[in-house]
Amino acid sequence: MTTGQSARPSSRYARVFTSVAAGLFLVVTGVIGWNVSRLHGMFEGGRWQDGPVGWQIGLGIALLLLGAFWSRRVEMR
Repeated sequence: MTTGQSARPSSRYARVFTSVAAGLFLVVTGVIGWNVSRLHGMFEGGRWQDGPVGWQIGLGIALLLLGAFWSRRVEMR
């Protein structure tokens, strides 16, 4: 470990994990047709749709790509 580095993982790991977790959540719920646009609390307010929810799938894929991009920039020890 060089001077100035902490032994704890940096916030870069947290943002990679958060973007991937949110992306997976949005993709899965969008594909099965559960609209989370009015979601409050943990699972309250979600509505079932007749088909896939396109905006959730698109946003989820974008977050997964962002997480992949960030994960390539995280320094491995």
